[in-house]
Amino acid sequence: PEYMSPEQMFSGGVDVDTRTDVYSLGVTLYEQLCGELPFDSRRLRGAGRDELARILQDELPTQPSKRLSQVGGAALSARGGERTVVQRTVAGELDWITLKALAKRREDRYPSALALAEDLERWLAHEPVLAAPPGHTYRLRKFVRRHRVAVAAGCAVLVSLVVALVVSLAATSEAK
Repeated sequence: PEYMSPEQMFSGGVDVDTRTDVYSLGVTLYEQLCGELPFDSRRLRGAGRDELARILQDELPTQPSKRLSQVGGAALSARGGERTVVQRTVAGELDWITLKALAKRREDRYPSALALAEDLERWLAHEPVLAAPPGHTYRLRKFVRRHRVAVAAGCAVLVSLVVALVVSLAATSEAK
């Protein structure tokens, strides 16, 4: 039951598609990031059918970055060390990707395992991920991070032009 998507609980396997696999991959990703499953395994296995249905349908998993603040030191050291560094790495984009894969409504999940993999590859390449909430600021930050030298050069040229304009206007006003 730890890897079962909500629609598997209710459809009896009739209305299941690749987004069910994406949910299971989301559970695996969550487990890799946090060292724990999104929902307590003992609780799921001990739950009756109605309780299991309620958990799968209604309860939202804790964001991986927040769950990392709750897990023990062994889980963190296995993931590369200091709590704040690991949390910062996971916070934001990896949270978004994981929670999109674990969405309760299958329409809100990635359409395929390939789409999930492509979003993870975008994260690795410092490109905007599809799971991100809409907003231009996020995309602009990602662009600047990927093209630091070009953006710095463009800013230097812009500052030079503004300084040249100010100097020209000052010289023109003195000449009059």
